[in-house]
Amino acid sequence: KPNPECYITALNEINNIAGHLPGGSTFSAIAPTETLIVGESDSSISAGRAFGAHTCCVTGDWSTVLRPSTMTAEFTVKSAGELRGILAF
Repeated sequence: KPNPECYITALNEINNIAGHLPGGSTFSAIAPTETLIVGESDSSISAGRAFGAHTCCVTGDWSTVLRPSTMTAEFTVKSAGELRGILAF
């Protein structure tokens, strides 16, 4: 990270698998802009942005270390439980 290659590889694999499922002929590939990268570091958020995804910083107990206000994530949450509130973006 912040190289987005891991996200590119993962999404390509998901799209490949989904395209081979029963009914796959009607499957529309997922685009990076339809994904959410959740991370707790500048490098995770930077890689997600380079990938073209929506980004979310999880601050948790790290908020004083990471200073999320300086990050460029679209969303910030304190716990994974708060993700439900932003997943309908």
